[in-house]
Amino acid sequence: MFLFHDKELKDIAVTVNPRSRRFVFRCKDGLLTCTSPMPYREKDLQQAIEELRPKLRALLQKGQEKAKAKRFTPDTRIDAESFRVKFVQKDIPVAKAEKNGTDIICYYHSPEVLAEERVQAWFTRTLEVFARRHAKEQLVPRLLSMAADRGFVVRSVKISSAKGRWGSCSAKGNINLSLFLAILPRHLQDYVMQHELTHLIEMNHSLRFWARLDEVCDGKSKALRMELRRYNTSFLS
Repeated sequence: MFLFHDKELKDIAVTVNPRSRRFVFRCKDGLLTCTSPMPYREKDLQQAIEELRPKLRALLQKGQEKAKAKRFTPDTRIDAESFRVKFVQKDIPVAKAEKNGTDIICYYHSPEVLAEERVQAWFTRTLEVFARRHAKEQLVPRLLSMAADRGFVVRSVKISSAKGRWGSCSAKGNINLSLFLAILPRHLQDYVMQHELTHLIEMNHSLRFWARLDEVCDGKSKALRMELRRYNTSFLS
């Protein structure tokens, strides 16, 4: 990956993909990205940018607004079923977080300090630690209990920081759960885990897969899948 600079659109992160047949632009965390076909030629990229400039300008603006919204502020509240997070201003030299029962209190010196990138990153990492710990202590035992009830053998369970998916299951029987499952309501956590367990016997999303999943979801697997789409793998929606 490398950066291409445009005077108006600023830096664009470019990745060359031999399977790509055209230039594909997206915006991630307020930065434009581009997947380029091979062979890469700068003049072709420049031409694509000029042809798409109005759309890229709108894409960048929308992405930047979305990235700005996904920031911790003094008003940030996270009300997950398993824990709650709130931000409290306090006269302290450095940011810190404390866990009090199911509450996680994040202390910051001032709104200006809270807005700093390094502080935002620190709180993100800290909340990921709490969520990972919760997933290990609460979700893994529940997953293994579900597997035992269904007569399944899980080779291993790992908690990942994946943001692209809630969970995954390999053909070898290894299951990965995203730490962000901790923010979901319990019934959706159970749905995701039952989904991955069903992949132990159906490594696809065929009609037979959904029928098997319906057996343990009271026939509501597809409705639960639709409900899950209202959430994303982030502490901030």
